[in-house]
Amino acid sequence: MQRDFFKINKPKCLLEQHVKRRKRQKIKKIKLFLYLILFPCFFLPAIGVIYYLGFQNPSDSVKKLIVQTNMKKELPKPRMDIRTLGNLEKFPPVKLLVNLKDNSYLLTKMPTFDEGLCKSESSLKAISRAGNIVFFTLNPELQNYTRNILQQAQVPHAALVAIEPKTGKVIAIEGISNIKNFELYAGMPAASLFKIVTATAALEAGVLNADSRIAYRGSDYTLNKYNFSPNDRLDTRYMSLSEALGKSCNPVFGRVALKYLNQATLMNYTNKFGFNEELPFDMLPPQSEANIPESDYELSRTGAGFGDVHISPLHAAMMMSGIANSGIIPRPYMIEKVVAPNGEIVYQNKPQVLQEVMNKDTAAELLRMMVKTTTMGTSRKYFRNFVVPVSAKTGTLQGTDPKGLTNWFIASAPSNDPKVAIAIVTVHNGKYMRTSSQLGRMFLEKYFEVMEE
Repeated sequence: MQRDFFKINKPKCLLEQHVKRRKRQKIKKIKLFLYLILFPCFFLPAIGVIYYLGFQNPSDSVKKLIVQTNMKKELPKPRMDIRTLGNLEKFPPVKLLVNLKDNSYLLTKMPTFDEGLCKSESSLKAISRAGNIVFFTLNPELQNYTRNILQQAQVPHAALVAIEPKTGKVIAIEGISNIKNFELYAGMPAASLFKIVTATAALEAGVLNADSRIAYRGSDYTLNKYNFSPNDRLDTRYMSLSEALGKSCNPVFGRVALKYLNQATLMNYTNKFGFNEELPFDMLPPQSEANIPESDYELSRTGAGFGDVHISPLHAAMMMSGIANSGIIPRPYMIEKVVAPNGEIVYQNKPQVLQEVMNKDTAAELLRMMVKTTTMGTSRKYFRNFVVPVSAKTGTLQGTDPKGLTNWFIASAPSNDPKVAIAIVTVHNGKYMRTSSQLGRMFLEKYFEVMEE
């Protein structure tokens, strides 16, 4: 009976399956038909509208992409004919690293250029391990002269850094020491260079000006627990802020820090001048450290230059550049460009602003005040009959790293329109042939001689 049932119903089951299959095929054909009709009629115009609107009013990111794409198409990478450089083996070898922060190049060691190369080349160059040619901003004649005068000083440690204040180009940099890269070393006490920070803070706050008279007692250079604190009855000596900066009068600047400023204000301007942070350069210089204490006595001594403040020659030149550049410190650089062996320029440096320390009026007043250093102050005997006005600051203090008497001279000239900013430091144990101020005059004389040629 069961077998008869299936025999009877089998044709009917097959017919139903056939009908269902035909219905599914018909639905697929309808879907395909609708897709072919609707896509051209709706989706393509929609895409066209989006395309049109997107390029009529693109976002900033789209604009940037379009510009970059057009630039890549229209502006090929610059190249140069390296055959004009002659034999590349005459250039010293250097090791380059890539700074991933901004894709710039870093030197691991300061290159050494011999006298013959400085005299024969119009610009100084070096060769990296990969065969890239490194072009430097250094002036060959000034670079060679710098090494010569530092050797004449006959001291264990000496360094000189010269910068164009408006661009940040390093035109001369040299160090003589058993300390590697001494021109970047930040172990020396800042000494009275810190008076610049104290003066800037007072001028910016508006509590003093160049002609403000400060009362004090004791000698011009002694600052101890007897004379650091203000006393209306005992403070019978007076000196203007401008004269005190030129003569580097310690009790006056101790009084400025204690009476007219405070720890927070002095710390603020210390940081503005670049202390306690990494300084950007084509090498990685050590950080200049500065500790501003809270106690009255130590704050007074720090404001006068006796504090726990250390600085490198490069950083000192940057400070002077900031004052000379209307209160704006430029980023210093000595690598001008890097060229691949095939002549393609793979890196081109350009001037950058690093930090605004003060307004331009304060910078101009500070430059005028610092002229007194070379006319009536601590460097006057070395700048007699010097025809160009020079704004400068000196500093002298016993240091321990390296051990010896640290002697600073920083300057910019001409004072009314600075073209160069320099920092010179010597460290010795009492035996020397040239002071930093003497080296400063010698370099500035050579600089203006070279610039006039």
